[in-house]
Amino acid sequence: LSGNAVASTSAVVAALETKPAPTYESLDFSLPKYGSSTASGFGEGTEAFLSGGGPNASSERQKQEEAMKKAAAARKAQLEAKKQEEQLRREEDKRRSIEKQKEADARVKALFSGKDNV
Repeated sequence: LSGNAVASTSAVVAALETKPAPTYESLDFSLPKYGSSTASGFGEGTEAFLSGGGPNASSERQKQEEAMKKAAAARKAQLEAKKQEEQLRREEDKRRSIEKQKEADARVKALFSGKDNV
């Protein structure tokens, strides 16, 4: 090996030797204790009791019923708007077909009368 290769190899080895050892944090993998009276972190706060007792049972049920009523009203309004739009489209199609028929009749009349004013 040449002198430069040996010098660069020794520099790499020296850098690897001076690298500090990694420090590992201590992690706690213990499970929560549900049966104890000093349980913390789990089960605190207000839960939604949908069936049975509980402080929020009736208000949650009322909130769900109100949300369902609002959703039903929104669907009904959307369907009504869609029907109205379809009705307007049908009326516009009728008007256009009548206009086209009048134009066609005028063309045929002009064609057979010999006039060229179309």
